[in-house]
Amino acid sequence: MSAQKLPFAWRLFTLKWTPKEPGYYTIMSRATDTAGRVQPIVPPWNPSGYLWNGTDRVGVTVERV
Repeated sequence: MSAQKLPFAWRLFTLKWTPKEPGYYTIMSRATDTAGRVQPIVPPWNPSGYLWNGTDRVGVTVERV
């Protein structure tokens, strides 16, 4: 079965990005479903840690080459 047919499955994606200048950047990924619902920037508190639904953030440092 294709991953596209599995509900709640992870989806791989790529981002082609060229920063304008060196520095520290935060890259964020945020999903939208077919109904137009978008992941919240700040997820509701979930003390058990399951079903985490927040926007993922990755910090990168870009240097001159």
